[in-house]
Amino acid sequence: MPQESSNSEALTPNHFILGSSIGRKEQVRVLPHPAEALRSSYQRAAALTHHFWDRWLKEYVPTLHRRRAKVEEVFPGRDGRVRQAVVRTANGKILKRPVVKLARVDAEMDRE
Repeated sequence: MPQESSNSEALTPNHFILGSSIGRKEQVRVLPHPAEALRSSYQRAAALTHHFWDRWLKEYVPTLHRRRAKVEEVFPGRDGRVRQAVVRTANGKILKRPVVKLARVDAEMDRE
C-alpha cells in the first residue's frame, strides 16, 4: 500500500515471521522462569496483534470501498453553516445526506 507519511513502514511478511523488517530475527532475552518467558511472549504477541489490526483498520480497510458522490445542492442550518447536501452518487441516484457523512475530495474539475 502506498504510504502517505513516512512515519511508519509498510508491513511485510518479515514482520510476522521474524518480528521486524530488517531480515534477521531479534535476539530473545533468556528469562529464568518458564512462566515469565511465556508471559513475555504472550505480551509481545498481543502488542504485535494490536498494532497490526490498528494499522489494518486505519490504512487498508478504507481503500476497499471508495465512494464517489457529487454535491448538487446544499442546505444551511439556522447558524448559516451547511448541514445537509443533495448528492448524486456514481450510479446516478440522488440522495439527501448530512454533511458530516460526506468526505471532501480534492479534484480538478473538467471545465468543458
